[in-house]
Amino acid sequence: MEKVTENKELLDLIQRPEYEFLRNNPYLGDNILLLSLGGSRAYGTNLPESDVDIRGFAVNPSSQIYGLTKDFEQVVDTATDTIIYSLNKMVNLLIACNPNTIEILGCRPEDYIYIHEFGQLVLDNKQNFLSKKAIDTFGGYATAQYNRLEHALLGNGQNNDKTLEMLMHSLQCCLDAFNAKHKDTKSNIILKVLNLDEYEKVINEKYTNEIHYADESLTQELKLITTNPAYDMQTKVSKVQSAVDRHRNATEDWEFWRYERLKNADTAISERIVLDGDFKQYPIGEIQTLLREFHKIKSEYGNVNKRNTKKDAIHMAKHMTHLIRLYKMGKKLNESMEIQTYWDGKDHDELMYIRNGGFMEEDGLRIKPEFYDYHRKVQEEYNYSVKHTVLPDKPNIEALNQMLFKIYSKAYNINGGIK
Repeated sequence: MEKVTENKELLDLIQRPEYEFLRNNPYLGDNILLLSLGGSRAYGTNLPESDVDIRGFAVNPSSQIYGLTKDFEQVVDTATDTIIYSLNKMVNLLIACNPNTIEILGCRPEDYIYIHEFGQLVLDNKQNFLSKKAIDTFGGYATAQYNRLEHALLGNGQNNDKTLEMLMHSLQCCLDAFNAKHKDTKSNIILKVLNLDEYEKVINEKYTNEIHYADESLTQELKLITTNPAYDMQTKVSKVQSAVDRHRNATEDWEFWRYERLKNADTAISERIVLDGDFKQYPIGEIQTLLREFHKIKSEYGNVNKRNTKKDAIHMAKHMTHLIRLYKMGKKLNESMEIQTYWDGKDHDELMYIRNGGFMEEDGLRIKPEFYDYHRKVQEEYNYSVKHTVLPDKPNIEALNQMLFKIYSKAYNINGGIK
C-alpha cells in the first residue's frame, strides 16, 4: 500500500504487528482502495486516551463480480477497531446515506492514510451518493442516540415522572422528524398523555367493547349450531359447550387484562401516551413507518429496567456529543450537500464542551437542564434545514454505475469502457 498521509504516527501505527491483517488478509492487501481514520479522531472530538479507529474499503475479487462467489462484505478486526468494507457493500451503504459510512467521504486530507486511484474516484463521486434518504437516516440515528442517552439516565436511577418526560420527548422527536419530512401535508397530529381518569376510561371502554364483541360472537355461533340440521342433539350439546367455554375463557382473559392495566396505571407510563389528530393525505407506507418507530421507542423504554444500563459520566458525555454531531452533520448535508466529518472552530468548541462533561452534573449521573435547551435548539435548526433541503430526491445511480464500471473494467482488464 502506498501512503498519502504525512502523519508519521498513523504510518507507524498500521505497520505494527496487530495490523498485519491489512497486508495478509486475502480480501485486503493490494485490494484496499482507501484507508482513513474513523470515530472520534476523525470527528475531532477525541480525548487523548481515545481509541484509534480505522475505516476503509477494498475492491471485490472478480469471482464476486462475475461469478457466484458471495460478497465478503466486510473484514472486522475488533482488537484494532478496524472495519474494511467490500466496494460493493460500501457503495450500497453510501447510497443509503448511512451516517456511519458516509463520513468516510468527508475526512480531512491528513486523515486519509491511503487512497488508491479507484478510491479517489469514489471520493470524486461523493455528491452522487447523496439524496433525501439522508433526512431519514441522520434524523433516525440522532433519535436512536437520544434514546440511548435517555436509557442511560434511566439506568442511573431516574423516577417514573422523568421516564415519562423522556419517553414523550423521544416520541416527539420522532413525530417532529416525520412532520418535517412531510412539510407540505397539513395535519394536526399530536402526542397526548392521558391522566389516570382518562386512562381508566379508555381501558374500561376497550374492555366493554371487547366483551360486547365476544357476546355477539357467541350469540351468532350458538344460532349457527342450534339451527344446523346436520347436527344431532349430542353434537349440538358438545359444540354449544365448547363455544360457551371459549367465551368464558375470552371473558376471563379480558377481565384479567383490565385488572392488570388499572392496577399498574401509575407505572404503565408508555400505555398512557396516545396519538391524536387526523391523518390526511399521508402515504400509508409512511404511516406504518412512523408507527413502527413509535413501537420501537416504547419497547426500548419498557426494557430499561430489565438490563444494566448504568453509565459513567465519560460514556454519557460521549453519547451526548454523538447526538449533537449527527444533527450538525445532517444540517450541513441539507444546506449545502457538504459531507463534513471533522469539526473545527465554534462547532468543535461546542462539541468538546459536551465531550468533556460540560453539561453533566457533578454526580456524573444526571444531565444539566441547559443541555436539553441546547439540544432543542440544534434539533430545531436541523428540522429547519430539512424543510429547506437542497438534497436531490434520489442518488445519481447512472453516474455511480459508470464509476463502478470504470473501476471493475480497469481492475480486471476488461475491454470496452464507459458507455
